[in-house]
Amino acid sequence: MKTFLEITAADLYQRFNGDFSHVTVVFPNKRASLFLNAHLATLSAQPLWSPRYQSISELLHNLSPLQTADPILLVCELHKAYQQVTGQQETLDDFYFWGETLLADFDDIDKNLVDAQRLFLGLGELNRLTNTDDEFLNPEQANALKEFFQNFDIDHRTQLKERFQHIWDSLSDIYNTYRQRLIQQGLASEGMICRNVAEHLDNEDTSSMFPTDQTYVFVGFNVLNQTEHKLFRHLHDRGKALFYWDYDVAYTERTHHEAGEFIGRNLRDFPNALDKQWFDNLRQPKQITIMQASTENAQARYLPQWIGQNLTPVEQETAVVLCNETLLPAVMHSLPDNVGNLNITMGFPLTATQAYAHASGATEAIPLTPPTDSPLETEAAYRIRMIDNRLQTLTDSGTLNLSPTTLQRLRQRIMQSTSIPFHGEPAIGLQVMGVLETRNLDFRHLIMLSVNEGLMPKADNSASVVPYSLRKAFGMTTIDHQTAVYAYYFYRLLQRSERVTLLYNSGESGMNSHEMSRFVLQLLMESNYPISTVTLTTAQSPLPSNDIVIPKTPAIVQRLHDTFNRRHNPHATLSPTALNCYLHCPVEFHYKYIARLQEPDNSKDNQFTTFGTLFHKAAQLLYETPTPDKSGIIDACIERAFQTEQQPNDLLLHAILRKYLQMLTHADNNSKPFTYVASEQPHYMSVSLPHIELDAMVGGTIDRMDRKGDMLRVIDYKTGISHGDVPDMESLFDLDYKQRHAHAFQTFIYASAMCEETTDSVSPTLLYLRKLPQTYTEPIISIAKEPVIDFHKHKAAFDRLLATLLQEIFDPDIPFRNTSLTDHCDTCPYCELCGRTRP
Repeated sequence: MKTFLEITAADLYQRFNGDFSHVTVVFPNKRASLFLNAHLATLSAQPLWSPRYQSISELLHNLSPLQTADPILLVCELHKAYQQVTGQQETLDDFYFWGETLLADFDDIDKNLVDAQRLFLGLGELNRLTNTDDEFLNPEQANALKEFFQNFDIDHRTQLKERFQHIWDSLSDIYNTYRQRLIQQGLASEGMICRNVAEHLDNEDTSSMFPTDQTYVFVGFNVLNQTEHKLFRHLHDRGKALFYWDYDVAYTERTHHEAGEFIGRNLRDFPNALDKQWFDNLRQPKQITIMQASTENAQARYLPQWIGQNLTPVEQETAVVLCNETLLPAVMHSLPDNVGNLNITMGFPLTATQAYAHASGATEAIPLTPPTDSPLETEAAYRIRMIDNRLQTLTDSGTLNLSPTTLQRLRQRIMQSTSIPFHGEPAIGLQVMGVLETRNLDFRHLIMLSVNEGLMPKADNSASVVPYSLRKAFGMTTIDHQTAVYAYYFYRLLQRSERVTLLYNSGESGMNSHEMSRFVLQLLMESNYPISTVTLTTAQSPLPSNDIVIPKTPAIVQRLHDTFNRRHNPHATLSPTALNCYLHCPVEFHYKYIARLQEPDNSKDNQFTTFGTLFHKAAQLLYETPTPDKSGIIDACIERAFQTEQQPNDLLLHAILRKYLQMLTHADNNSKPFTYVASEQPHYMSVSLPHIELDAMVGGTIDRMDRKGDMLRVIDYKTGISHGDVPDMESLFDLDYKQRHAHAFQTFIYASAMCEETTDSVSPTLLYLRKLPQTYTEPIISIAKEPVIDFHKHKAAFDRLLATLLQEIFDPDIPFRNTSLTDHCDTCPYCELCGRTRP
């Protein structure tokens, strides 16, 4: 197998006769430079003058006189520009995270050389562009604009549209003022530097930018923003550039194949220095296996077996590619001893370290001393201190003026986006890398983990103030770009490989339905490869699990009582969530509620939390509004929910909420007649255990209550999947019962609390919203197939078991032990502290 970089090296050596003293090789990133250097070294019997290597980002920065500003400083300057233009005195606390979204949009505008003044025209003026022959618009742009105004009727005013238009009308002035403030200080964002270089290319004389004797070699690019395209064109027209594109005729010569969308344009605009004969590899025989696993963790456990069968004699010809980069800790624990050399060309997430777990629960800078003596933890503690110093410097200078709460949120976000780079020689050893690190590299044997929809291609969860249709009309980056980019990454990796194993997670958790990537499905449907499909069982390559025992010291017992016992804290409550956490894993309960370690951030979990908060508020508003036609007020209730919860308006989230609320009202129509009682009200019951001096208030906020006949329904909304019936009451309290019904346990606590407030029949009810479109049955919970029409009949048994559970939790002689059900560790945010891996 001749790799792309090997072919490129041979061509460059021949073109320049081994003299690269006036050659600059530019990569999308610099990781491939050492591989290219290694190939060049094998072509000569004597020492060579190496080319100069740069990433495209470094090249652009060197061509601009402006200096890149700190990202936090950029948001602060944008906030000042916003205040100056609008006259609003919105605090930096309220502006900061919305400002990050606006900053990303401005960066995209600059990188793609968009006419910001034209983009931010009033909506009326933009609408009129679609009805003219304005030379600015090509047919595709005109259609995109028309699509926007079909979905955004400016004549039909709503409160959401009014707020959007008010902000939109100010954006052009904010953009210009923001840029002026930075340029006056000699500073710039990434996008501004790109635009600055592009503007300088319009000058007739650019000799000061590009030495006359220098040749620029661009290797392995795919999608180009408008700045990069303009730079390439400038150098190409002056005979100062060579282009080495990596592709395959299987997708570039096929109409409408995502992988060839951008590379096809590049080949037309800037001809390849390499002959076409090198790029017909996908049609060669390959051994491809597609494997489904029940969890992310199971994929990592399979690695020892796969490596034992597939590791090539030259180890760097084998790669483990992680589509889900949070799998890195699990993969590192899984690698077998027979791997001679290992190179990890991706960062280790700071969130996977004990230093982060320690720091995330603190509100002030932590000591430099790491939690353990490992070099990794030392580096993690050092990076956290650097983050704290950076924030402290900006705060002391008056640049960053945030409340302690917002400052802590910002600190948390920076830590969550930080990774610890591994330093090493990437040209040797088994390669472990993320998808982006594979650019320009080829491998004979390849395994990709988590080849799931949402990871390959990567789900675009970035917010924007510029709607999709307008982004498309003005040539900004869209989700379509990202799909095409990841299609190219996927098929380029397959091009020269011989053995490929693709694993995906087929399990379900909450609202996540794990499906294989569209690219894997496309491979199954359209390719002529003899593909094997295998189901991976959890018994394969199991990892030893560590048992954790945490004794209840006097300090821990004191913290327990201070947190949950009204004799120590008159405001203490004990929620079903906390009790479910203990039943899920006592050690997790200790980390969360006693040690109070803040959970690592997960962007997807945050999205679901935001969705749940907005759904509950909108549903509450829906039923509190006295109107028989609930379907007619859904949109208004959603808009009020966004306002009440202080969430940024998101049209896609709005549409999803509308769909769920429509399903809810449909279910309620099937359940009529009933009388609405209340929503989102707290209810508690008192549990006293005098022999351990415990008075606890157990309960929480009930989603909704209504009356149906003489029955009071206690309803809990669930957006996940149904857990079925409850086999018996004891199973709800069994820590070792794998199918324990946590949803029913929570609703039974609410029902037991209501039984103390009323003698009416109390029926605990679970409304699974995902199930509603398929079928409708009365959502009353059953125990051993018998519907619980009146919980009064079950209250004594439930309360007795609850008292036994509380006695166990508060008993100083019973330590916290981690769960024996290791499947639970797949979703635990603290499993790294136990030495158990998390997907």
